[in-house]
Amino acid sequence: PHAIGHERVRDLAEEVAEVFPDSVHDSGEDGILQVDTYPMLIHAVAAIQELNDTVRLQDTELAVMRARLARLETLVAKGGSR
Repeated sequence: PHAIGHERVRDLAEEVAEVFPDSVHDSGEDGILQVDTYPMLIHAVAAIQELNDTVRLQDTELAVMRARLARLETLVAKGGSR
C-alpha cells in the first residue's frame, strides 16, 4: 500500500466535516485538519447493530419460507405420484 498524500487526507477530513462538523478541527499547523474518530465509531457501531438485527430478521423469514417451500414440494410430490 502507498501513502496517501496530504491533500487527499485533507479532502477526506473535509468530507468527514460535512457529516460530523464537531469532529474536525484545524490543528493550526499548515492547514492540517485533525479528526476525532470517536463520534464516527459510535455511529458505525450503531449501524452495524441495526444491520445485524436486519440480517437476523431476514434469516428468520428465510427459514420460514424454506419450511413452507419444503411442505409445498412434499404436497406436489404426493399429488404427482397419484
